[in-house]
Amino acid sequence: MEIENNNKTTQKKQKLILPILILLILIVLGVIAGVLLTNNKNKSTSTINKSATISPVNISINNQGITPSTTTVKIGQSVVWTNKDTQKHQIATDPYPADNGVSGFKSTTLNTNDSYSFSFTSVGKFTYHDELNPYMLKGEIIVRN
Repeated sequence: MEIENNNKTTQKKQKLILPILILLILIVLGVIAGVLLTNNKNKSTSTINKSATISPVNISINNQGITPSTTTVKIGQSVVWTNKDTQKHQIATDPYPADNGVSGFKSTTLNTNDSYSFSFTSVGKFTYHDELNPYMLKGEIIVRN
């Protein structure tokens, strides 16, 4: 009789172990999912805030020259040149006439109020000129981290 009672008690304990294990597994998975979701929310928020704080830098081209002639920006920050002159202009990387100092840094011909935008991807000092007035209109972009 005592052996039967022990067997019944053992069977009851074995029946309780499986639901308890399943419950523990579900709790652990829930905690892991919560941590992952929280981390992903923080990452996307910081990325949005980071890019939202970097506004483009504007440079004017007019009959007096390029204003400002020297500009400091951060890596990836856009520089926008706008032609405020009645004459056409074309921004290009130095050296003139090769225009090969920075790949892709050459605008089309800019008519009055046309703009050209370029983002620098590395740290350094980059000089440029107006392709149509290469000895008169010059500028420099300083790129920092």
